[in-house]
Order: sequence, then structure tokens, then C-alpha cells
Amino acid sequence: MNAAETAAAHNATTLDSIAAILVVLILIVSVLTLFGMGILMAVGAVMSNRPLVTSWSSDQEHTFSPFERRGAISNSRAWTISLVGSLAVTIFAVGVYFGVAPDKKDVTKDMNMSNLTKKRGPTTAAPKPDPAAKPDSAPSTEAPKPDTPAPEEAPKQ
Repeated sequence: MNAAETAAAHNATTLDSIAAILVVLILIVSVLTLFGMGILMAVGAVMSNRPLVTSWSSDQEHTFSPFERRGAISNSRAWTISLVGSLAVTIFAVGVYFGVAPDKKDVTKDMNMSNLTKKRGPTTAAPKPDPAAKPDSAPSTEAPKPDTPAPEEAPKQ
């Protein structure tokens, strides 16, 4: 690599680093802004102190005031319950994630691998010789006799 290529590669690396730092800073500012706005909105919703605004005449406006107060209190309670509930679920999820160890069970040791192999066609394997038979004796050509019980094993009637 010549000097010009080395300088260009170093310059690209420097520009990449500057761009990465700029992106990270923008990301941090954005996250802080979103969380800050979320907190301000939640606090404003929980502690609502809005002035009474109606289209009624001023002599009838006072009759609507209790209903407006009740609506504001209900809204405040709903926000409080939802925030406490979401905090509880978050704490529970983090506790389960970090507190419960996963099972260390080896599921592969119980697998039956014989059914995963390819099925082969019928094979004509020679029968295995009987180890008790004498190796120098010729195989007999007689048909095997059926098993018959010995006289002392005969069923009693």
C-alpha cells in the first residue's frame, strides 16, 4: 500500500469514528428527551390541576364543577395504577430474568436416533453360526423337530 492509500484509509476510519460518536450522542439526547417528556406527561396526568373550561354560561358553570373534579380524580387514579402496575411487572420480569437459572438438562441424551437414519431395503444376511455347535461337524440336513414336552413335564389331568 502506498502513502496515499494509507492516508485515505486512515481518513475514512477517522470519519467513521466521528460519525459513530455523533450518532451515539444524538441517540442519547433522543432517549433522554423521550423519557423526560414521558415523565412530565405522567406527572401531569397524575397531578392534574386543569382549570374548568366549559361552554356554559358563568352562572351554570359551577354546577358542572363536581363532575369535572370527579373525572380528574378518576384519570389520576387510572394513571397511578397503570404506572405502579407497569413498574411491578418490570421488576418481576427483571427478577425472573436474572434470578431464575435455566434448566441444565441435556435433551439430546434421550433422543432415539434410530428412527432418523435412512431405511435400507431388505438385506439377505447370512444366519449367524451357533457358537455351541462344533465347528468341524457338517450341518445337518434334517428338518428341525418341534419342541415336545418331556414325559415328566406333561400336563396332569
